[in-house]
Amino acid sequence: MKKHELLRNGEKYPLKDFFSGINEKIIIPDLQRDYCWGDSNLVEKFVDSLLKLDRNQPITLGLIYGYVDNNLIAEHLQLCDGQQRLTTIFLLLGQLYRLTGEDIIKQHLISDFELNNDDREPYLLYAIRESSLYFLSDLTYYYFLGNGNIKAASEIENQPWFLDSYRQDPSIKSMLEALRTIERMLGNNPDAEMIKGFASFMLDKVEFLYVDMNNRRDGEETFVIINTTGEPLTSNENVKPKVIRANRSIADIASKWENMEQWFWINRNKSARPEHTSDEGFEQFVRVVKLMQATSDDDYIFIRGNVENIQLEDIPFNVIEDTFKAYKRVCSIGGYEKRYDERPDYTDGYSEKDLFSLLPTVRYVMQFPECMDEDILRVFHIFRNNARYRNTDVNNTDHIAPAYRAMANVEAMTKSEPADIFSSSYMPADERRKNEQLNLWLSGRDLSECQPIESILARAENNKIFRGRISNFLDWTGGDESKMKFYVDRFDTLWPVYSGHDLDTLRRALLCLNLSEYPLKYPGKGINTFCNEAEHWYSLINIDDNSVKIKNLLDESRTLDEIIECDSEKAGKFTELVTHPEWWERMERANVLIYNDNLYVLLRKERTSSDYWLIYHGESFGSNYFGKGWAGLWKYDNNNGLYCDNHIYDVTIDLEYTGNSFRLILSEWKHKDKPLLPDLQDIAEQFNMVHYDRFTRAFSLELPTVDSIKELSKKVALVISEAASIT
Repeated sequence: MKKHELLRNGEKYPLKDFFSGINEKIIIPDLQRDYCWGDSNLVEKFVDSLLKLDRNQPITLGLIYGYVDNNLIAEHLQLCDGQQRLTTIFLLLGQLYRLTGEDIIKQHLISDFELNNDDREPYLLYAIRESSLYFLSDLTYYYFLGNGNIKAASEIENQPWFLDSYRQDPSIKSMLEALRTIERMLGNNPDAEMIKGFASFMLDKVEFLYVDMNNRRDGEETFVIINTTGEPLTSNENVKPKVIRANRSIADIASKWENMEQWFWINRNKSARPEHTSDEGFEQFVRVVKLMQATSDDDYIFIRGNVENIQLEDIPFNVIEDTFKAYKRVCSIGGYEKRYDERPDYTDGYSEKDLFSLLPTVRYVMQFPECMDEDILRVFHIFRNNARYRNTDVNNTDHIAPAYRAMANVEAMTKSEPADIFSSSYMPADERRKNEQLNLWLSGRDLSECQPIESILARAENNKIFRGRISNFLDWTGGDESKMKFYVDRFDTLWPVYSGHDLDTLRRALLCLNLSEYPLKYPGKGINTFCNEAEHWYSLINIDDNSVKIKNLLDESRTLDEIIECDSEKAGKFTELVTHPEWWERMERANVLIYNDNLYVLLRKERTSSDYWLIYHGESFGSNYFGKGWAGLWKYDNNNGLYCDNHIYDVTIDLEYTGNSFRLILSEWKHKDKPLLPDLQDIAEQFNMVHYDRFTRAFSLELPTVDSIKELSKKVALVISEAASIT
């Protein structure tokens, strides 16, 4: 009896009725997704649950949706749902036959007619792609039936019949994982009677409820319904039957779709954890296709916000296919690294910054399909470089979509030369100027002569400080292309990084150049910075005539240390900072708080915390200069002096500038809640200090230099600390 005669809608059938017949097969049609259970723990859970079932009574494992197409082959059941379970069970039966050699199991893997008189097709056929179809046939004959002398599932990939195309098939990869899992669970030497009993139970008592879908159209619709109301599918799995159904009139539509799937599988991210399938890359491609249908800023913004609701089947398939061809070419060509660009990478999902360069490049290839690969790289680089410093985020308030405008820029091109991009006013002035200079330098040269010039420009653009904006370099060259490499090399030598202590010698030398507004005001912080961020350096270079002074530094034959040694006095209030390299270690982020020419604070980070250094008249004082028992040293409100309070006694040490000398003051008056120090007068007299009438009880001493007052104040503080500990 044929399957269409045997299987009735709404009735239960044991597993053996599905895998049986002379020339009857279960077909996994092209609308189905790949087998994927092997890549997760679902196989282990499923098989484990089967092994634990009560084998004395039947068990229904759910519904099987399918139909028999009398217009094709009446004996074949086209499966709409149940693929993952039936595939896993077929693999399980194959492993059970390997362990037992029971003919009853073999009869439900492949018919004798197929095995001996036809093409060796097993009862389960995958029509998703040819490689899956052929693999199941080879697997059944060589591995399950033992015609290949294969000892374990791990050896399958090493067999001569295992084709290269099998390695690129996601269903096959998942099946191999499933086989290894099943092999491990059944063991190498299981109880023979137990395995036979389990096999009989699987064939006779494991049942499915059959739901007849009548025809392919109903089957496709059911596939979509099932897979949008059950476990979520990927974009590819869910949209595939819809697109195929909407484009029935196109010859080989399923094959065309399969070619796209195959490319995304081959180019998946294998290093991702978990390893990607074809779905992640395909999903991002679908997003690209939808966004490229935008005809205005508002349209782009709408599609971006509703991308999941835009139906891919509503887009003509020839548009999807043409977009794929261009996208594939953009993602496949080599040479991105020559311009310090990264190949488009979908792994983290395309950001607006990524789309700003990807979408116009794909549009360019679609608009000029005969363009050279080198020009594709140039177009991509123009937008990628632009995105280094330009805001590429969508502005919903002002209705601006930069990625759309980049596409529109390309659509306005009348010829394929990348320079035609600059005929639009959309490009920033820095980009336009660079293009004009580049055209002058490249005029009349062949490709081999152009590439070195483009490469050095790209290297300048790649600099973390300039981030694509290279007008400074163009200024420094004075239009002489031969100087470009010199200035790029020289700048990279002096600025190998843009942050950290490796730049401290450079910062010290820059203080000797009288740069305008250096140290730079740190935006929004109320402090200054000797520059520790890329944008700070770029801002500094472009203040007033600083660019000219930086050029002079690049032209200098002297080393940085020689500049410091000869010109440190030109640093003004920072002269001592220039001549004390060890002080720079106190600033993790090169930040300083400036009060006047005689007082500034070296900040550990961005604010005065418990760890800072005061530079007072060229001498450094740590915040904990007086040590244990004393509060942090700090400044007068008028910035003319420093003071420090004792933790235990009502004692304060002041250091102040008189205009001609420095005064050390020892007083008690500030903290009425603290006890008085009994020996205060004795300690003062010990250091030749005299009464000071500013406070009720105070003593002072004047010294000519700040270093002498610093040394004496430390001694006084130490004596007071010792007296406090004795008391």
